[in-house]
Amino acid sequence: MTKPQFFSCILDDFQDYIYEGFGSLLNKSRSANVGVVFSHQALGDLDKVSEAFRNVVLTNTNIKVVMRMNDPETCDHFAKTFGTKTTTKVTKKTKAGDDTGDGTIRDVEEFNFHPNVFKRLGTGHGVVSIPHRDGVQNIKLKFSMRENLPSVPLPLVSKVPKPVKEMPEIEKKTTQKETEVSDV
Repeated sequence: MTKPQFFSCILDDFQDYIYEGFGSLLNKSRSANVGVVFSHQALGDLDKVSEAFRNVVLTNTNIKVVMRMNDPETCDHFAKTFGTKTTTKVTKKTKAGDDTGDGTIRDVEEFNFHPNVFKRLGTGHGVVSIPHRDGVQNIKLKFSMRENLPSVPLPLVSKVPKPVKEMPEIEKKTTQKETEVSDV
């Protein structure tokens, strides 16, 4: 059996027409060779259906593209999702503005992309999370602006009314109970 041809389905402003059944669509689309893009503004948009639906969308989508957003919960979620890295933190002790020579050096975990990074992304900038066999790669990048496609006039389709079939009348059988009620 041959694999079906790849098909892209892009759902912009997804929050305006979501319902619980989209979770099933998402689960089955990959095996049908359908790539689905869900575009929405914040995680709260997915909660319009349910928290379980939000979880289905977040766990069953492989590639995530995050652009500028202001919702603190969404920024925190993606900062955690895109992970942390170990860095070295150096502190110095001062007294009256002078370095005392004392201090500490320690390893700390820092976000790969701090929540404020998502709040400050410029127009056309984003962070992309791409899974592959060796793990997940998170990249901050600037998207190229594409020129508008030329408009193509759609052909006018004329509607031809179809005749309506008449249904044969069905005789209604009256039961004894119905007869008694109608006599009252």
